[in-house]
Amino acid sequence: MLADNGVCCIDEFDKMDPSDQVAIHEAMEQQTISLAKAGVRATLNARTSILAAANPIGGRYDRAKSLQQNVALSAPIMSRFDLFFILIDESSEMVDYAIARKIVDLHCNKEETYDCVYTREDLLRYIAFARSFKPIITEEAGKLLVEYYTVLRGRDGSGASGGGSWRITVRQLESMLRLAEAMAKMHCSGHVAPQHVHEAYRLLNKSIIRVEQPDIHLDEEEPQLEPTMDVDQDVPNGTADTNGHVNGDSAPKQKLTLSFEDYKSLSDMLVVFMRKEEAEAETRGEESAGMRKSAVVSWYLEQLVARGHIESESELLQRKTLVEKVIDRLMYHDQVIIPLSTTGLKATQKSADQELEDDPLLVVHPNYVVDT
Repeated sequence: MLADNGVCCIDEFDKMDPSDQVAIHEAMEQQTISLAKAGVRATLNARTSILAAANPIGGRYDRAKSLQQNVALSAPIMSRFDLFFILIDESSEMVDYAIARKIVDLHCNKEETYDCVYTREDLLRYIAFARSFKPIITEEAGKLLVEYYTVLRGRDGSGASGGGSWRITVRQLESMLRLAEAMAKMHCSGHVAPQHVHEAYRLLNKSIIRVEQPDIHLDEEEPQLEPTMDVDQDVPNGTADTNGHVNGDSAPKQKLTLSFEDYKSLSDMLVVFMRKEEAEAETRGEESAGMRKSAVVSWYLEQLVARGHIESESELLQRKTLVEKVIDRLMYHDQVIIPLSTTGLKATQKSADQELEDDPLLVVHPNYVVDT
């Protein structure tokens, strides 16, 4: 109640008494607290966002289990949270050094050694201005919310969402609504647009997956909102004549699949290389505008050839296709790499700039940390 119209931060959430966990249900769903003392009944406002931190059972996160099995929290209270962020304490020399350096500097009363783009007052003024907006959901955004919720429910019913480790209920639809409205406020918009719904769905979809990370299917696309016919299932390879016979090779199409460990190793290798090139460009006094996608692919293939991992031309082509798929996933799915594409193209320039769009400039997201 003290955090009304603010943010309530709770530490050691998993060690909260069961009676208190039951009492917080009303606050998280109805935004109120009901009291009954000495014959007096009162309902107090608790319009607050809750940021809670919990530790896994035994102090170590078991990747083979779901989030609910790792944290001593009931399903009803977990369903009331919009997003979950799982932090794995893995040994990383670079990250550990940065953390240790920061803690030692704090104890030495050293001032910040980097320049902040925005001051604390600027951020507080921006947050206060953004919270003043009351965005309205447009008809197009409302239809998209319904379609995305239908996709989540259908995937949950088929058992494809992590082996039934998470149930999709109406509360997840309300979570998408809150996240979409929050995205609109961040952009200081009075209306919830489809792009806000897309980002809300992406955040929710990334939050409800299991941490044990299954194999990465590089041929996967974004979920279809309308039923489409999968041509590859009926005709794997070649074309069919009027009688339905398949011409050419009838072998099934090979799926590009990587284990999560291999995918993480390859993606970290590409990110480290790109950041190294950006740092070298800055030391030379150049304005780093990123690297072309083709340059990153060429560097990776050169590394494989130098190490003797490629012995034939067909294997070279397979590796080229693989790394291109990985880069595309890092751009459009994980959003680790940002493509710098041109905007405002005229019709006469479309053909001339199409080649640049197929080979965009790539930069690494500044907030991404390589946790190898």
